Amino acid sequence: MSAESARQALQAAADARPDTLDNHVLRGAALSGAEVTRFDLVDTMAVDVIADVTRAAETMTRKQFLDYDPSYQTSTSQVLVEALTDIPELAVIGALIREGDVPDDNGADPVVAMAHSIGTADNRVIAYRLKGAGIATRRVRGIPLVPRDGVYRPMPGEILYYEPRFDALTIPGFVFFNTVTLVQTKLPRPGQSPPARQGDPQVCDNAHPYRRLCRT
Repeated sequence: MSAESARQALQAAADARPDTLDNHVLRGAALSGAEVTRFDLVDTMAVDVIADVTRAAETMTRKQFLDYDPSYQTSTSQVLVEALTDIPELAVIGALIREGDVPDDNGADPVVAMAHSIGTADNRVIAYRLKGAGIATRRVRGIPLVPRDGVYRPMPGEILYYEPRFDALTIPGFVFFNTVTLVQTKLPRPGQSPPARQGDPQVCDNAHPYRRLCRT
């Protein structure tokens, strides 16, 4: 594996101008062993998500690619590359997503990640949101009221937030990410013990420009 071959593969996937989209939620106590479920988006939002993932891939290809090394302190102009086989959680999840035989999401267990995949075969890009309020869910005490044709309808239960920022992208054979700490905290390599969890709080701010995804 070389950083340059990885960059060329990602560039080819972005240049393919994908127009297909699959969306997945990963639920469980941790990424390892999480259940992969799927959901659909309305057409107008699906177009936007395809554009978001494509833009993320294109932006990465314009940066400097470095083979992953835990001693690096990367800048915003650099991308770290690792073999997908060395990140077993994403390798397993990616295989399930590519096979496509996963259940519809039912909102049962806690969300640990969201994934949006575009393209097909070797040009398939999977974008992961692994941390932060972009995947926050909350069962609110009050009931959100969603306006439809001048009538506000209650939307009880879970609210899932989408934000067009991604922590990692994968294509067949490669993982791309921006920070060393992502591997150290979220994606420990085989034989590497993850640090003790401190319990990241999830805050849902109604004023923040996240998109809310509500099952109907």
